[in-house]
Amino acid sequence: MKKILWNEMTMNEIGALDKEKTVIIVPTGAIEGHGPHLQVDCDSFNVTELAKRVALACQEQGINAVVIPTLQFGYSEWMNYPGKISLRSKTFRSVVWDVCKSIVDNGFRKIIILNGHGGNPNFLAITAQEFYQEYKVIIPIIDYLRISADIIDEVIETSFRHADEGETSVSLALGMDIDMKKATKEVPYMPHEIPKAKDVLGAPQKVIIPLTKITERCKSGVMGDATKATKEKGEKIVQTVIERTVEFIKSFLQY
Repeated sequence: MKKILWNEMTMNEIGALDKEKTVIIVPTGAIEGHGPHLQVDCDSFNVTELAKRVALACQEQGINAVVIPTLQFGYSEWMNYPGKISLRSKTFRSVVWDVCKSIVDNGFRKIIILNGHGGNPNFLAITAQEFYQEYKVIIPIIDYLRISADIIDEVIETSFRHADEGETSVSLALGMDIDMKKATKEVPYMPHEIPKAKDVLGAPQKVIIPLTKITERCKSGVMGDATKATKEKGEKIVQTVIERTVEFIKSFLQY
């Protein structure tokens, strides 16, 4: 079995990779409060495990995929629970840019960002667009929740928000050690939400306004019902993410 983790390879092993036929996966997550039952690196943990599984699934189909170390810190400025470590938007974008530039400097041009945190996509999209203008390298951004939205809607009983049934189910499926006795339910009033309009995850669509003082509206850090989470629900979501990401990678390599 070939190595799939960049940080576990030697310089010679990385140098010997086929630069035209190897996809480099860049996982992006966050460190922030996820209620009383999930660890603060939930987003980073989940996206790291997903990236590994995607790379292994690629290998089984004869596709070279390598996962770089997860970018643990994301943009979480609105989430003020204990444990948050956030980058400013410009810092986050600069880190993503520099990491991708380093990958390109190593000769690779097939880069995919696999995102696991809801605060990151807007900044990732801007960065990827400007990176293409500078280096003519296309960097697709795969948000694992959005590419599995139909399955989430099918298996999850409540709408997907934060540290809730959906996210906890995925975490269980990916092997996180969770004390479900600490899981709780809280559905806070969110003034920026339009309940009648649903997004792709089945949650209310949102008016774009600066979010502040979230801790005053949601004391527990759980936005939804985490008590309904099960490993079985999460496994269906995880399998969907793996299959769809691998299929995209196969087509991306032909581009």
